[in-house]
Amino acid sequence: MFPSVLFAKNIFITVHPVIETDIEDRIETVGKIESLQSPVVAAELTARVLDIKVKIGDFVTKDTLLAQLDSASYDLQLKEAQAEVRRLTSLVKLQTNQVIRYRALLRKKGVDRSAYDKVVSENDSLLSQLDYAKAKASAAELRVKQTQIYSPIEGVIDERMIFIGSYVSPGTPLFKVVEVNQLRVRLPFSERLSSQIKIGQTVYLHSEASSGTPIKAKINYLRPQIEANSLAIEVFANFENNLGWLPGASVKADLILQKHPNSLIVPEQAIVQRPIGQVVYVVHSQAKSNKVKIEERLVVTGLVSDKGTQIVSGLKAGEVIALDGARFLSAGAKVEIQR
Repeated sequence: MFPSVLFAKNIFITVHPVIETDIEDRIETVGKIESLQSPVVAAELTARVLDIKVKIGDFVTKDTLLAQLDSASYDLQLKEAQAEVRRLTSLVKLQTNQVIRYRALLRKKGVDRSAYDKVVSENDSLLSQLDYAKAKASAAELRVKQTQIYSPIEGVIDERMIFIGSYVSPGTPLFKVVEVNQLRVRLPFSERLSSQIKIGQTVYLHSEASSGTPIKAKINYLRPQIEANSLAIEVFANFENNLGWLPGASVKADLILQKHPNSLIVPEQAIVQRPIGQVVYVVHSQAKSNKVKIEERLVVTGLVSDKGTQIVSGLKAGEVIALDGARFLSAGAKVEIQR
């Protein structure tokens, strides 16, 4: 007998235990990062730009002063309105005292009812004029405040549309501020998954801008219709931007559709396709005789994950199976286990 034939009697294999662990049904996609807020700050009145306090790329907090408009004419209007309030306040005070005197005289029949009614009416008229003047003063004060342009949110200056000396009017865009601390990701998924995707499901986000642990987020919103061009359903997930990601960047996402606890997992190469179906070769070691018995076991597979392939039926946790060399085996084959 030739030496090669003698060598062929034993098949060299490695072994691996059947592991019980939790796995997740994941779907991958590529999405786009968006800012939750990116308001355009606009002018609310007509004025000339006197000063600009920020530049593109500056980080600003809420109510940071961005620009100062010329308030000279509005300051004068405010002073005029305040002077009118003071004048009418004095007249109301005098007229109120007049009403008190006339009321006393009316009791003593020193004046007739018509004279008393006249001073009361004049007092009421002055009170109405005072209310109107106060409203005009409040409006003038508001216009003065509107000459100072403040940031409505915390974020970064993305655009500046004005220069010192620019003449602006109500509605003229001045700045665009982009929120960067709180972001969201827009993710497209196949329409066939529309019935499986739910609000609250977990998404793991990976960006080329950073490595390491992905950002964990949850789906906040699903668009109520399928996109006509891509035939995809779009979902949105908000997240805290702790890694300095930028709006507009692409992001890879793993959506967790379902978790499968206590699943049996084996390496993919341990599963062999035979005419009867998918099989795994179970290794039975007999300690007393130091013999190894190979059993061919038909299995039903499930999910494929980064941990391995899920075995739905056919194996038990802790059983030892052939790994390398499994495709050369059959039931009862003679093997030698490589350590």
